[in-house]
Amino acid sequence: MVTTVQLIVNDALGLLSHSPGVSTQTYATPRMRLFVEQAFFEMFDAPEHIWLGYRKKLTGVPVQNGALTIDLVGAHGIKIEDYKDVIHVWHPDGGDPLPEVSSRRSTASYFGGGVVGIEPSTAIPFRPFVIWPADYTETVDILVRSRPSLPFSLSQAIYLDHQALVFGAVWAYSTDLGNNPGQSVRYETRFRKRMQEMLQGEQRQAIALDTRLSTIPTTWRDT
Repeated sequence: MVTTVQLIVNDALGLLSHSPGVSTQTYATPRMRLFVEQAFFEMFDAPEHIWLGYRKKLTGVPVQNGALTIDLVGAHGIKIEDYKDVIHVWHPDGGDPLPEVSSRRSTASYFGGGVVGIEPSTAIPFRPFVIWPADYTETVDILVRSRPSLPFSLSQAIYLDHQALVFGAVWAYSTDLGNNPGQSVRYETRFRKRMQEMLQGEQRQAIALDTRLSTIPTTWRDT
């Protein structure tokens, strides 16, 4: 399920060309590319789901004195900058994902006594959290979501459903144009229906027999 921004733009403009009273020349490729970006993130940020094409599990990530010692790099070589794209963190021995520690608790109480949890951090780019206790020196396993940066190039590979993004871009175009509310509603409905089909398809896929992966397709920590 790989497409490109250019292919999505072409098909969105082609679909619009069959709509009565619509002139796609007003927007053409540069403008439609922006609508593709809008549709992409509407789909990418679907609640409680991590799309397979942008998911990666990092194993054996080294930690020294509670701090990651390497940058987090997810699927397609995208660096992980935002804490909300860190989905789960596990101790290498397994078990449940580490919880987020409370900012209301004194950090002094987290020294020693085994791994406690994670805390968001912006101290070092692409290392968006620290481990408590502060003397933790070992490794962790991490599930991350790779968030592409803007702007998209026309040649950029996209790992979400092509048809859904075509419908989403046309919906965004129609909403922006504002002269045909019925068309806007129609393509929003088609976009959301197609996205729901893709969500259900991914959630039906077999899950590896690893208790740490049991909740990956549909849930993650609230951030």
